[in-house]
Amino acid sequence: MEPGYIENEGKYKQLSSEERGKMEAYLTLDYSISKIAEMMKRSKSAISEEIKREKYNGQYIARIAQDRSRKRRNESQ
Repeated sequence: MEPGYIENEGKYKQLSSEERGKMEAYLTLDYSISKIAEMMKRSKSAISEEIKREKYNGQYIARIAQDRSRKRRNESQ
């Protein structure tokens, strides 16, 4: 298994609300994507894609990202 990849019964494990909060804090402190990925034990691509997908007015805001994620999950069911 590739370092930083987390498996959940063969599926990608979505970021939790707590992880999104940590990401927002780390980004506020200007940590690099590599450093955030290392600290969270996630792949760099997972962190990068989350930031790119969930930016709101140029910023990553954990609460908004969590709400959007929840909405997408509910719509796909």
